[in-house]
Amino acid sequence: ESIYATKQSTKKEVFEFIEKELIEAEKNLPTSWDATNMGRATAWSAKALLGKTYLYDQKWALAAEIFDEIILSNNFNLLADYESVFSKNNENNSESLFEIQYAEGAGPSGFA
Repeated sequence: ESIYATKQSTKKEVFEFIEKELIEAEKNLPTSWDATNMGRATAWSAKALLGKTYLYDQKWALAAEIFDEIILSNNFNLLADYESVFSKNNENNSESLFEIQYAEGAGPSGFA
């Protein structure tokens, strides 16, 4: 059988694969990184993406459980001023579960 004849996965199979990978990622990623590795995925970012995946898959109770765990961890807090979230001075703030690192002069996109 040719690789071009591979059967298309079902929606259910895709969600199962994503969920399995994110659960495994959460187990194997650290909860935080040092300053040198800032911006890398963490167990918390994998958990948040898993919660979002549950939302898309309409698994409301599982999504709520994941998001409650994140909120109740007290590792993340909303900033008092919403507009300040987008300030360059507030990169990697207490709201950030996963953030792409911006670097001036890194090229046309500005991202490292």
